[in-house]
Amino acid sequence: MPHDIQALQTLVLAASAGVFLIVLARRLAIPSIVALLLGGLALGPHGVGVILPENLGHGLRSVIACAVAVILFEGGLTLDLRGYRSASRVIRRLLTVGLLATWLLTAGIIWLLFRFPPAACLQAGSLVIVTGPTVIGPLLKRIRIHHRVHNILHWESVLIDAFGVFAAVLCFEWVSPDVGSSAAVAQFAGRIAAGAGLGLLGGFVAELVLRRGWIPDDLVNLAVLAVALTVFTLSESILGESGLLAVVIAGFTLAVRVPGRLREIREFKAQLTDLFIGLLFLLLAANLDPAQFLRHGWRLPVLVVAVMFIVRPVSIVLSSLGSDLTLRERALLSWIAPRGIVAASMGSLFALVLEERGFPEAEFLETFTYSVIAATVVLQGFSAGVVAQALHLRRPDPRGWLIVGANRFACDLARLVASEAKVPVTLVDSNARLVEDAQARGLDALRADALSPDLPNRLEDHEVAHVLALTDNEDLNTLVCQRWGRETSIVSVFRWVAGSGAPGRGAGAGRGIWSGVPKPSIISSEIAAGHAQVLIVRGGLPRSGDAFTCLGELTERGVVFGTAASGESGTATLWLRRQADFLRRATRPELIVRFERGDIRAVLRELLSRAALAEPGLPCDEIMREFLRTDPLAGTVLGNGIAVPHTGARALTRPLCAVAQIPAGLDGRPDDEEPLRLIFLLIHPAGDPTGHLSMLADVARLARTPGRVEAITNASTAEEAFEHIVSAARGAPEAE
Repeated sequence: MPHDIQALQTLVLAASAGVFLIVLARRLAIPSIVALLLGGLALGPHGVGVILPENLGHGLRSVIACAVAVILFEGGLTLDLRGYRSASRVIRRLLTVGLLATWLLTAGIIWLLFRFPPAACLQAGSLVIVTGPTVIGPLLKRIRIHHRVHNILHWESVLIDAFGVFAAVLCFEWVSPDVGSSAAVAQFAGRIAAGAGLGLLGGFVAELVLRRGWIPDDLVNLAVLAVALTVFTLSESILGESGLLAVVIAGFTLAVRVPGRLREIREFKAQLTDLFIGLLFLLLAANLDPAQFLRHGWRLPVLVVAVMFIVRPVSIVLSSLGSDLTLRERALLSWIAPRGIVAASMGSLFALVLEERGFPEAEFLETFTYSVIAATVVLQGFSAGVVAQALHLRRPDPRGWLIVGANRFACDLARLVASEAKVPVTLVDSNARLVEDAQARGLDALRADALSPDLPNRLEDHEVAHVLALTDNEDLNTLVCQRWGRETSIVSVFRWVAGSGAPGRGAGAGRGIWSGVPKPSIISSEIAAGHAQVLIVRGGLPRSGDAFTCLGELTERGVVFGTAASGESGTATLWLRRQADFLRRATRPELIVRFERGDIRAVLRELLSRAALAEPGLPCDEIMREFLRTDPLAGTVLGNGIAVPHTGARALTRPLCAVAQIPAGLDGRPDDEEPLRLIFLLIHPAGDPTGHLSMLADVARLARTPGRVEAITNASTAEEAFEHIVSAARGAPEAE
């Protein structure tokens, strides 16, 4: 078989098997590196022999280099300055004092146990300095520890990789016969300078490209990836092994300078990172011979135990001297230090190069590195959550709510949920006035764009697990649910939909609820006027003549929106109460017009003109055209001389009822039909079926009372007619 086909097969099999094993590990809730290490051993030349890294030849080094560069660039994108500021002193000392302590202590223990030459001991010690975001990141997402410890571990894992590589290369060059000690130190300083300089330059170039919009949105991810690989290659070309620091700094610079564009970039890089982690671990683990782990007898496990239980705690103690870290925080930091892909790649590459140069301890470097990786990933990966729980440093599962929209309806809902369900609620709105009003009511409110890619980071401390989109804009509500539904920490997303909307689930659009409730702005207006209220009913159903809508149910875990009321004793339910006298509130004297004669078109035009005076934004011409497309009275005659033409208007925030008194009867009616002497023109806000049906019910009730109809028809003034309508809406007895 041609060599290029063999190389292609190896790459494709390693990538495909890596993705499969990562998926399997997540399904089994185990660290993915455990599955990848076992898979590499099983599929490699010492197993079934389907993945053969030697087929790649020298190309293996290039694959490893580019993959590690992308992984660390993604790590740089995730760095957050706020997290650094929470424990900046400890993070800085971990990268200096902690690095030296880990390196030298490990080298000393190796010398005591194996009596290798000091150069070999220092080289081996340099390979386990790094922890790495590939293992720390998933672990931190899974165990949810307190924020300060989380930030320390995350920053250490990203930055220590670059500095750990520098230390390993420094040691390698120090003992190399081709490079003197002074030259090695000079090159160490040069790597820091080259990596930092090119990293900053690459980050600023990427920022410029994104801010100027020179790249189409659908190509931004590829462009940023190209910048990262270019920065890495240039830095490596100037001074070998400086590229890793360059890509970390480039990613961090981009994260700081253009946070608003990072959401899609991070998602793309995170997917590439998973692909490369699977590929690399399988290729590297396939090179391992299980027998090499048995050649060093009892001394190898003793060394690994010492690294975990002596070296790491000493490093943490020295790095945290003088800080305000608690003993429990130091204990957890001492326990969590799993090694990842950078340690594995360095161990394999250095072993390969040193073996070619006849270095007798070359195999030990690889064996020791992978032993530490396996032990730390397995023991610490599986036990970190238990240890954090025992130290009371594990955060509880998030229960908080994010409500998008700070209208009065959302504010009252947030207040009740926070006080009664005992869960945190955060309101987000781009309207500064609404946010200020919410804050004045003592609510946690933030002025922001709910679709901003950076918002989840800003809300990291708010423990958001559920999202409710409660704005008038249904399209925005759908976008909010789609955007937040992609967050791994979000359990459920809900959105208000209008009566004509689909209350079920769309593709990633969350659950549509409260389709019988009008627009939030309408409810907000009614609440402000005292005509509506959000309340809690315990042990049963509300008993009142008002209109009630069940919003949700309080449970031990918080609140569940969109559920039907069970009415069982002991349950607490959230309700929206709206006063039932919609007709009384929709009518006023200036909307009542007396006609001596007139046809339906003339009557409707006059009533619409009166309505337009009450609501200047009312689209009268559009409504009139809609009426005239068909018979305006078709299906609207209630009997007893009353007709109720009705329509909806999006411009309205409250219902309107204009009334025409026609004592002589409406012109144009057939002689054999009952004359129409009262016309109630009902105009309701679009999406308010409850208010609309309530007004129809009030008019229908009035039509069943002949005396009341006569009194309204024959009233001599608009004020008198209005009083009769109000009395009918209230259910007052008819005057004698």
